[in-house]
Amino acid sequence: MLKTTTKLLVFCLAVTIGACAPKTQIPPAPVAPAPPQDEDLLQADALFNAREYLQALQAYEAYLTRNFDSPQAPAVLMKIGVIHRALAQYDQALVAYRRLIDQFGKSGFANDARIEILAVLYQQGKYLEVINQAPALIEALRDDIFLVRTYMILGDAFLAFEYPADAYEIYTLALQKADPLEAASVRAKLKNTLPTLTTDNILLLLGRIVDPVPRSHLMFALGLKRMEEETYEVALQDLTAFIEQYPDHEDAPRARDLITAIRDKSLYSRYNIGCLLPLSGPYKAYGQRAQKGIELALIQHNAQNDNRAVSVTIRDTASDPIKAVQAVRDLNNLQVAAILGPIISAEPAARAAQEKGIPIVTLTQKAGVPAVGDYVFRNFLTPRMQVTALVTHAVQTLGLKKFAVLYPKEPYGVTFMNLFWDEVLNQGGSVVGLESYQAGQTDFADAIKRLVGLYYEIPEDLEVFEALRREEIAALSGEEPVEEEPAVVEAEKEEKVAGRRTRDEDEPDPFIDFEAIFIPDAPKQAGLITPQLAYFDVVDVYMLGTNLWHSPTLIKMARQFVQGAILPNAFDNQDTAANVRRFVQAYEATFGEKPGFIEAIAYDSALLLFQTVSRDDIAFRSDIKTLLGTMPAFEGVTGLTTFDDTGDAVKALTLRQIEGRRFKEIE
Repeated sequence: MLKTTTKLLVFCLAVTIGACAPKTQIPPAPVAPAPPQDEDLLQADALFNAREYLQALQAYEAYLTRNFDSPQAPAVLMKIGVIHRALAQYDQALVAYRRLIDQFGKSGFANDARIEILAVLYQQGKYLEVINQAPALIEALRDDIFLVRTYMILGDAFLAFEYPADAYEIYTLALQKADPLEAASVRAKLKNTLPTLTTDNILLLLGRIVDPVPRSHLMFALGLKRMEEETYEVALQDLTAFIEQYPDHEDAPRARDLITAIRDKSLYSRYNIGCLLPLSGPYKAYGQRAQKGIELALIQHNAQNDNRAVSVTIRDTASDPIKAVQAVRDLNNLQVAAILGPIISAEPAARAAQEKGIPIVTLTQKAGVPAVGDYVFRNFLTPRMQVTALVTHAVQTLGLKKFAVLYPKEPYGVTFMNLFWDEVLNQGGSVVGLESYQAGQTDFADAIKRLVGLYYEIPEDLEVFEALRREEIAALSGEEPVEEEPAVVEAEKEEKVAGRRTRDEDEPDPFIDFEAIFIPDAPKQAGLITPQLAYFDVVDVYMLGTNLWHSPTLIKMARQFVQGAILPNAFDNQDTAANVRRFVQAYEATFGEKPGFIEAIAYDSALLLFQTVSRDDIAFRSDIKTLLGTMPAFEGVTGLTTFDDTGDAVKALTLRQIEGRRFKEIE
């Protein structure tokens, strides 16, 4: 009778407390009453069953004070523990359960109390204590109802402790001992644990578990994991094996659908590369230049790979985001293996390619494009690359610490200014001067004077002299003076030394506390700014520019003022490197002109894609994506290139310094 009563009590506790979900308070249902030989105990039980827990607690404790050795004492202590748990008074619950074990260790309630201690420890978040204490209790228990309850608590603790494989294995043991009513709850635990398992977890469990119910779910989960990891060939094998062993399983229809989807993914034109370029519209010149680089790469690759000739399908984006997206969809319908481009409208095209699962290598500086997804790559000279190369050389090689920035108020200039400032701080330097000017501006006197502490408001009666100064600048530059947009100095009068102005004796000296000045602007603007810097005595400082400075226009406009200027660059058609010489010669022979950076980066990007899709181990587009992300350094004419874990190119940029009329590479 005692054993039956114990099972009933444990069953009620298991149902009312549930699986001991952390931090969830569920008031217990009525517990079987003690024999009705004591009126006080009957009254306490009535309060307990009515869920008047505080009054019931007082009544039970009063009863124990008078009847500490009563046969009903173990049941009363159990109910006291249940009340404390319901009130989230976990320490008091533990005291009641441990008192029961200490005083009534041979009672039928002792094992109930031991299991409830594990449940309370779990609710307190003491998962490791549960994991450490449960095995000894499991070893001592013989009754399945106790074992199922203990296994469930232990499995919950493993899961909360982020050991899902152990939790799944423990739940499997619980399933073997559970009766039909309990089995439904255990199967729910097993199903909810599956998504938390890694591929390695599943493989480990399949080596241990023979029970067909959890094993079948593990096999299907393994196929799903392989799908998530885009290892489609292995997923196909796993899902096929699952259906063969469990053809009538509840997940078999879904597995068959997944197998069909995997086979569909393998249907694409293995050696056809899609290409998106702006061949019309405002940026068609860039698209046409890139197309020539791609055509040369195609000629050279196919000449060396007759048995695996690659074809290129080109679509014109016209620099229009809507057309770019539609072009991606068209190329997907043609089942291209990958896409090269675009240059403009790269982000919407990248999103469309990501949605279709097509690897895409974009040719853009636009920030954030590789972050669109894992199928999106970017091979281009980015602002961050340039800034990192410049600042690293300035700080670590030249030993510079103080910098100034003079930048145009437009996206290009603002982007470079922010990146430069951040990188200087990262490398232990400081930006001690920062000034901006309007895009298209030609007179930079005010910005420069603010930079060196010479700026002051012009009194009204002296404005005529400022007008004369502007006329002088206009005369020197060969342009007509403009009232709202003054002309600019291109060269100073030869009688002035190094282009400097003549200062009055009482005029203060400029305050130049920086060792280098960064000017992120086009060569024409830089060619106007640098002489004016010298005019205001900003000399003997390093001039730093972007790759746009790699232009003969800059040297033609401001030759004496940009000597020693440093700029990053990824390609120079005058480079003496053997692979660059071969590329330049082949390009000239094919198109009758020298290539620039756009042609070179398109050439490199096309070649690395052609080589990737020609590999023997390519079966799915996801394989192309994986190989691009893990490829060794590709030695192209724009330098060594790899892709980081975001899909962005990592390039070993060269730095160049203006020397006479040349852009000499800095070793």
